[in-house]
Amino acid sequence: MLVFMITVAICLLVAATAFFWWVGRQQQVSYREAQHDFARRREWLEADFANIAPQASTPRGLRWESCEFQNDLVFALDRTSRKLSALISVLVKFEAIEGGGMDEVAAVANYKAGTAIFFYEAKKWQTKGRTVFNLSPEQTIGYFNGELLPVDDETSLAE
Repeated sequence: MLVFMITVAICLLVAATAFFWWVGRQQQVSYREAQHDFARRREWLEADFANIAPQASTPRGLRWESCEFQNDLVFALDRTSRKLSALISVLVKFEAIEGGGMDEVAAVANYKAGTAIFFYEAKKWQTKGRTVFNLSPEQTIGYFNGELLPVDDETSLAE
């Protein structure tokens, strides 16, 4: 009876290991597909961001004037949820709102560097218009203090 129980336990362990390996492989394929989907839809996603961001990421006393997307694109994985994010460098230009307290600040006219954040959820790319100002995509990953993991061709996505 003991031999039978040990055999069953070993079989269950092997089956569980195989299952989790398979799930990890499926997830890895999904991440790569998501990255390709982002590349295909990038222009539309940037337009979505440009429409949403003025309400979501505008400092007090300023009005969003324009947003220029740069080529710097980094994918990152949320360490806890395993959700994929895309981080793109942006240059944002604001204008002062009359009477908003920023009228006399000369630096308002300067472009502000930042990172636009997109996320992959429910099998589609989305944005809430969130911008992390004064940080590049790589610096944004560092800013989140280990919550985000950079993803590239060498990264094991099934870690």
